[in-house]
Amino acid sequence: DELTEAGVRFSSQLPVSLEAPASVVLTFDDGTADHRRVAEELGSRAIPAVFFVSAGLLGADGYLRAPELSEMVSLGHVIGSHGMNHRRLDRLLDPQVEEETRLSKELLERQIEVPVTLYAPAGGIGVAGLRLRLESAGYTASRSMRWGIHLGPDERWSVPIVPVPHVPVDR
Repeated sequence: DELTEAGVRFSSQLPVSLEAPASVVLTFDDGTADHRRVAEELGSRAIPAVFFVSAGLLGADGYLRAPELSEMVSLGHVIGSHGMNHRRLDRLLDPQVEEETRLSKELLERQIEVPVTLYAPAGGIGVAGLRLRLESAGYTASRSMRWGIHLGPDERWSVPIVPVPHVPVDR
């Protein structure tokens, strides 16, 4: 609320266009059950966010259920892929990397019935050729764990972040 009152603009668009007004993109990783309340709180304030969800964990104990994703989209949020099972890509064989990227996207799209165009690798760790793999699957950007300020579309395959480890919804 304080940021909104201070005139901060929020967006769910990655990569950010240099022609667009400066804005903050809030992202949340893993698709844990508490993200539903976060989505509701932000939605009630008309603040969009991006939720990166591990598709294979939907419905597991402590994680979002598939119908909740559609509710989050209806509140103005974007669902991105965080892989199938939150596995680090650098520890996987090529077919498993394919599952974490392409299959997770397909599963999420079947659930929410809108394109999933954003990807965030687990731990922010990619592999050689990830950009080509993501482009081929239909993604438009990938968020990294590299600290920094996103300056435009040239960084779209490694969008930096300013991490905020844990801020309770009650604050």
